Amino acid sequence: MRKNLVFSFLVCIALAALAAADSGMPQAQETQGFSTLTSVKILGLTSESDSLVWQEVNCGICGLQDITPLFSFAHAYYVSSYREDTLADQGLATYTKTTALDTSAKVANQYNLETTRVASFVGSGTGRMTSSEDLLLDGAGTFFPAEFTITCPFGSAGLELYSPTFCNVLETGSSIDLVSGSLATRIGERHVMAANSEPTGEEWPVPVSDPGVAIDSDVRVTGVDASTPALGSATAFLNAHIQEGRTFCEEKSLDLTWSERTSASGSISLFQKTMQYRSRITEPGVAPG
Repeated sequence: MRKNLVFSFLVCIALAALAAADSGMPQAQETQGFSTLTSVKILGLTSESDSLVWQEVNCGICGLQDITPLFSFAHAYYVSSYREDTLADQGLATYTKTTALDTSAKVANQYNLETTRVASFVGSGTGRMTSSEDLLLDGAGTFFPAEFTITCPFGSAGLELYSPTFCNVLETGSSIDLVSGSLATRIGERHVMAANSEPTGEEWPVPVSDPGVAIDSDVRVTGVDASTPALGSATAFLNAHIQEGRTFCEEKSLDLTWSERTSASGSISLFQKTMQYRSRITEPGVAPG
């Protein structure tokens, strides 16, 4: 007797504590953008393989080779990494994917990297569709003067307010192995903010951090039609390690580790997981007198 599995989850990590959170990366003077659209319908064999590694540092007198150690003031370094591998063999497969990468500054509800995928597969004999997708965002930074990083005048007034140091690593993704079924995913991240156009007295730009750093990831697995469950397995996960300061110093005041993984195997009527991460400076710290 078949057992139909139904999973539906919502995970949300919001880091908006007093005087803590990612500053984000200020937009560089030169920006790049890529976009692709892929659409395949085939009886036989098809594959998709994508990879991205994006590193950026805001220091104007150094480069990526000088990121360790970070300078003690107004210095940030980010790595964004994305990977997908999909293979469908010996069956009828449809696959559609859109990808957009933009290194320019983003506001709330916009992403620097965003992908959406819709795929379905009906195997014949030993046919299977396997797919994995993974996003990593690693950001570290020292304290920034709040008068340049926070637009709100009530949070940024005064010269002795600062957004503290941070070192935050997030990873999210999913994988499937299906004899038959449908897959829909959406994944996006934002970490580039507008660069402050006012003179800061520094030799490198600082970010206007109001939009906040964000990650969104949605995964949904169902049957190829409403009356038929998917056959196979599905997994989705979110891992986070958050390290934050609180005041004008380099002492760590918060260390948070989050790890969550959901898996299903068998006859799957519904597998759905929504994962979100938000990190935003809401109130700066005060320099000691």
